Amino acid sequence: MFSSRSGYGSVAFYGTGRRALAPRFARAGIDLRQITTLDQAKVAAAQVTHQEM
Repeated sequence: MFSSRSGYGSVAFYGTGRRALAPRFARAGIDLRQITTLDQAKVAAAQVTHQEM
């Protein structure tokens, strides 16, 4: 679903992951294309989870 370059802290979402996650993140006002670091991905995932509760 995503790729993380170990030691670099960067992250990218590809194919299946982008198709599955982009709508969920968009409902929370988050654009997956703007997430470039693992820290950003963690914060965004927490926001999505919180909104879906």
